[in-house]
Amino acid sequence: MRKLLFVLIFIFIAINFVLFYIDRNSGSLPQLPPGLNDSSEVKADEEDAGLDIFQKIDMAFIDRKLDKKLIYTKKTDSLWFKYIKVPDSCSLSRYNLFFQNILKENNIEITEAVEHELSEKMVYRFKTEKLIPAAVELRVTKGLESDLNLNGSVCVIIYAMGNDWGKEWVKNLISLSIPLTVSVLPNNPPAWARDFIMKEAKKNNREILICLPMEPDVGNIDKENPVKILKGMNKLTTDIVFEKMSGVFPDAEGIINFKGSKVIADYETMDLFFKKLSNKNFIYIESETGSDSYSELLCDEYKIPFISSPEYFNDLKSLEQGFERISVEALSGKDILIVVESNEDCYKFLTSEAFSKYRDLNYLTVKQFIKQRR
Repeated sequence: MRKLLFVLIFIFIAINFVLFYIDRNSGSLPQLPPGLNDSSEVKADEEDAGLDIFQKIDMAFIDRKLDKKLIYTKKTDSLWFKYIKVPDSCSLSRYNLFFQNILKENNIEITEAVEHELSEKMVYRFKTEKLIPAAVELRVTKGLESDLNLNGSVCVIIYAMGNDWGKEWVKNLISLSIPLTVSVLPNNPPAWARDFIMKEAKKNNREILICLPMEPDVGNIDKENPVKILKGMNKLTTDIVFEKMSGVFPDAEGIINFKGSKVIADYETMDLFFKKLSNKNFIYIESETGSDSYSELLCDEYKIPFISSPEYFNDLKSLEQGFERISVEALSGKDILIVVESNEDCYKFLTSEAFSKYRDLNYLTVKQFIKQRR
């Protein structure tokens, strides 16, 4: 009995000693500040969420409809390598421009770019964000079937066509073989001009936008215009405006407007406006001129396709300079929407130079442009 008692006492002492030893060692560990373990995990998650340059290169080509099976990637601690097969639908120099733009947009500096003309390939060397040496081989493959399209697109909107455009001007412009979109004021021009423009547009399958008048920052809007948006309008009045607008433009695709209006900077009025617009399946375009606007916020809330266009031209000089730059950007893969004022200079440039000199650009209607951006 005594032996059993001694054994039990010994076991009890041993257990307490072990527990004391473990507790002492754990207590001697430095205490981490609250949340430190969590923050390290969050940091790792954040790093995983960010795309590296190789992933961004993949996305750039895949977004342009290159099959991801044509891209091979190998990564080690000392070298990253990528091999991309592309169709011969574009020249090697065109691919070179596209690829270098990808690196430039991501602040990656090329240390070496070598063209192998006979084998139709480019080899690039650079360092990744983590300074790991990287090499990319871009090879043009004859006969390779692919939907890859590197060109960007251009959407041209003629702003506020009116009665200062004679019938021949309207016919000549709208009948051009290149897609464009026309926009018309609901009240001005007079009905004969507005109706003629709409008739020609429909005959040539042109999309129509409404130039909806809004109360300006300075001065008063034409009191004779029945279709207009004023700051502080209530729901009933807004409904009436939309009803009249739909009567004039039953086939319109959307509304185009300019910032600088008292209305655009007024949240309550614009909230009513976009709430009503959301039932019309309309596109909304707003050219930037510097004033405050709630349009993008409200379009996002009401799921309305929205474009804010930084490109606006109202004279021959700006058009000539702008189209030269736009053509380079579009051929580099950028999608650009431009708004052109409806005056004589712009008419002459569009009909005699723009669509002949820059015929190779990928022109889209506004609906096609929106669809491509989604």
